[in-house]
Amino acid sequence: MYIDAREAFRYIAPVPLGVAFMAGEIYSYNADLWRSIIAELLALTDEALITVGTEAEATRVEGWCAGEGWDTRVFENPRDPIYDRWCCVARRE
Repeated sequence: MYIDAREAFRYIAPVPLGVAFMAGEIYSYNADLWRSIIAELLALTDEALITVGTEAEATRVEGWCAGEGWDTRVFENPRDPIYDRWCCVARRE
């Protein structure tokens, strides 16, 4: 059995808040996969917290969210030096 995050709508009802912790690592060769996962999260929520390891990943996620018309804020989380170092908070406009 596996759960495909790109098809979360099949087993998760829409909710006000969503999270994606430790998303990534996001590279050019798997960016389409991660973009689909983030798009599914946005489709199911009104506000989402997405954490990634690098500033470049956060910038990429911010662009995806903005492209979907979401208000997005990126900030650094100095309490975690590796996995959740960068955070994106996206809100439906």
